[in-house]
Amino acid sequence: MLPIGENIQRLRREKGLTQEQLGSLVSVSAQAVSKWEKGGMPDAELLPAIADALQVTIDTLFGREDVRSADMNDIFYKWLLSLPEEKAYDELFKLLLLAIHSPVKTFGDSLREELDDLLGSLPIKSSAGTYNLNGKTVPVWLRSVIMDERGIKLSVPAEDCPLFMLLPEPEGGYLPNLLKPEEYRPLFRALAISGSLELLFYLYSKPKQYYTQSALEKNAGFEPGALNEPLETLIEAKLLVKQIIIEAEGEGCVYALNGEEPALIPFLLLGRWILEAPGYIWSWNSRTRPILGNTPVP
Repeated sequence: MLPIGENIQRLRREKGLTQEQLGSLVSVSAQAVSKWEKGGMPDAELLPAIADALQVTIDTLFGREDVRSADMNDIFYKWLLSLPEEKAYDELFKLLLLAIHSPVKTFGDSLREELDDLLGSLPIKSSAGTYNLNGKTVPVWLRSVIMDERGIKLSVPAEDCPLFMLLPEPEGGYLPNLLKPEEYRPLFRALAISGSLELLFYLYSKPKQYYTQSALEKNAGFEPGALNEPLETLIEAKLLVKQIIIEAEGEGCVYALNGEEPALIPFLLLGRWILEAPGYIWSWNSRTRPILGNTPVP
């Protein structure tokens, strides 16, 4: 299988196009086309336009004429490896956004055209929007959601806060994978205490290190003794760890993040999703059963 650049060059020449002409058709410079043909990789969002300009499928660009026989894992892996490290996250995010299209492919042409227009402008520049709530204009977080019988897709398709979460529904449903309600309470109780989130925001903004309680209170702007309860509840919720140290005056305690748990950040982003007024740029729900229903998909 030829690299995509060699395929673009071959197909361009077959169409009798110069690099400048192909670049004009996809709104890039001739230098960009030359870079692709020398081994570079086009941005993910340009692939449909390049395929259209050359009158082929995206599979043909990658040297695959029949998607049914394509080794998509191999294609995807080679594409991802071809990206500069600093662009890989952004390009992968843009590719994931294309998954918004799949649930509505069987619906009417007008709906598909509406979504095609939307996808053509994704990701948007900013996730900031407004919403009319009882006659009052309030700020909202622009996002999209799709729920169907096979799972949930959540995204904030914006460059200033890119988020994508794909939750295929397991065969037995989501419910068996959730903890019992009482097992969640230490976490929610810890986060609800005044000072807990402020302390976590401070710790997550610093390199991981151990602090005495007095050092935390001083450096993070708390009154002496204000962290007595937050520290203990955050330890119970496994967000902080405590170590005993031996000092000249006797035993003491120091505190640190428990491994700088990365799941807290998407957890807080989804908390914002729940709390803010609706600001969907795309919303679709075709489920016929409850989200925690376990009836198998036919």
